[in-house]
Order: sequence, then structure tokens, then C-alpha cells
Amino acid sequence: MSLVPVLIVAAGVTIIVVVTAHAVEETAEAIKKWPRKVEEKCQPPFQECLENPRQPKRNRKTYGDYKDCRGCLAECKREGGIWPEERCPRHWQY
Repeated sequence: MSLVPVLIVAAGVTIIVVVTAHAVEETAEAIKKWPRKVEEKCQPPFQECLENPRQPKRNRKTYGDYKDCRGCLAECKREGGIWPEERCPRHWQY
């Protein structure tokens, strides 16, 4: 009679371990994809910045004559894919 509860407990532990391992695997996969997703979001505005490096007149007093495209790319990556529009506005925002 004591064998049945042991099997149930063992099966319960096995199921919990499998679910936990699966959750850890999904989290690891999401972490691997994160830099790619951020990179995909940051690359188009970075390319636009390199193609149009001059600051608009309204920004020159604050940020200088030219945009800091590499700095804006780094900030975009730090912010999870959000381009710093104020510091490095895109050409269509002039």
C-alpha cells in the first residue's frame, strides 16, 4: 500500500521538473532572440541617420551640427529598440 503514494509523488516531481525545464528552455530561447529583435528595430533608423547625418536647424544648438549616430544606436539597443528621436531625428521628421 505504501508503494502507490511513492509512485504518485515521484510522478508529480517528474512532471514539475519537466515543466520547469521547459520554462527555463523557453526563457533561454527568448533571451537569445532579444538582441536580434532589438537589432532589427535599431538598424533602419541607424541607416537613416548615417544617410542623413546633419542635425536639423532646431537641434544644432543643443546637439551640434551632426548627429551622433553610433551613440544613438547604442542608446537604442540599451532602451530595447526605441530610437532616440530627439537626439537623432529621422529625415522624415524635419
